[in-house]
Amino acid sequence: MIGSYALKLRLEVTEEQAFILDGQSRLCNKAYNDLLEIALNLRKQYIETLDTESCTTLYPKRGLRNLLPSLKKKSPFLNLVHSSPLKNAALRLECSIKAYQDSKKGRRKGSPTGFPKFRSWRKNQWFSLLYDEPKKGFRITGNLLTLSLGKGEDGKRRSLAITLTESSKLKEKEIRNLRITHENGIYYAVFT
Repeated sequence: MIGSYALKLRLEVTEEQAFILDGQSRLCNKAYNDLLEIALNLRKQYIETLDTESCTTLYPKRGLRNLLPSLKKKSPFLNLVHSSPLKNAALRLECSIKAYQDSKKGRRKGSPTGFPKFRSWRKNQWFSLLYDEPKKGFRITGNLLTLSLGKGEDGKRRSLAITLTESSKLKEKEIRNLRITHENGIYYAVFT
């Protein structure tokens, strides 16, 4: 059996494509911060009242992620992002909260970690876009990577086709997931 590995390929993006990718990253960052605000309120509620109802959303796996549909109703512009990167922003926050809990209870090795903090959005702290399911939200045709974005105000799904350098390295490979990153002014597609 051959193990999995990551393959990082450079994306050739235009100014307009960079603007769109940055917008997707900003919206994931916004969802993360909005969910963190909810988590902090639930945590505060529990500390003040010891009401375990708040814990049923804050601590179980997928608890915060399940708040995304109501968050999208409150902030409809979040519909501009494909569900996968948005879901993974919530899961990233859940992992941080779990790491905090494990650290606090001595179940985590290493230095203690604090409760997650709000993220500012700057280009050097770009929020990566994770499409975590095979063949869902992205497609490769020749040297073009087509990303599925969210729905526009008209309710139609949008997409973005970006030139992928060295796409031949992906031939005959089974792709499990894709992460779009931005490092030192360059956009990358990281395939697993």
